[in-house]
Amino acid sequence: TGESKHAKSAGRADPGAGGASNPSDDLRSVQLLRADPSVRFTESGRRLLRLLDIHAISLPDLETLTGDIPEHCVDMVADVARSCASKWETFAALLEQRHQRKRR
Repeated sequence: TGESKHAKSAGRADPGAGGASNPSDDLRSVQLLRADPSVRFTESGRRLLRLLDIHAISLPDLETLTGDIPEHCVDMVADVARSCASKWETFAALLEQRHQRKRR
């Protein structure tokens, strides 16, 4: 099928080349993780859930935020957003590497 391994485990379709996922799928995935005792009953799991809750934001919400950023802060916010995105990409790659190692 057209689903990636990690998308199947989260119960959603592969977001495709653009990398944009459906926000309602993101929220559903976070809800599933929140219901998982092995995640919510550990300190690191609760920390992860807090981070995912914050970052599972819809595109319309992001578009609204762009108009609300003071002009003199735009470059700084863009830099921080890119830095955060890079860290999330690294986190995702580390998780996928871990998953691949365990499957061998």
